[in-house]
Amino acid sequence: MAPSGCGSAQPTHSTRAASSGAYSDTECPGLKMLVSRAGRKFWYLRYTFRQHRRAIKLGEFPTTSLIAARQRAYELKGQIDRCIGLGQASGHLGSPGA
Repeated sequence: MAPSGCGSAQPTHSTRAASSGAYSDTECPGLKMLVSRAGRKFWYLRYTFRQHRRAIKLGEFPTTSLIAARQRAYELKGQIDRCIGLGQASGHLGSPGA
């Protein structure tokens, strides 16, 4: 994902009431931008830890830029790799759908 493409990201068109668009960053595996039906854009880091898929909300675009989201994602991935307790990481979600 290029920084210039973040502002033009759109929700997907679906018949599901809660549908949103999901865009993956090509430079940081696991970094996603989710676009709500209302058009709000949020950064998430999706990862697997102890055989459970999880997600951490990193911030809302444009307040949190692509560069800042990447930096935070790499920091958190380092913590995950070192098995540091993620309960201390802000925005920790139990699962991607939670």
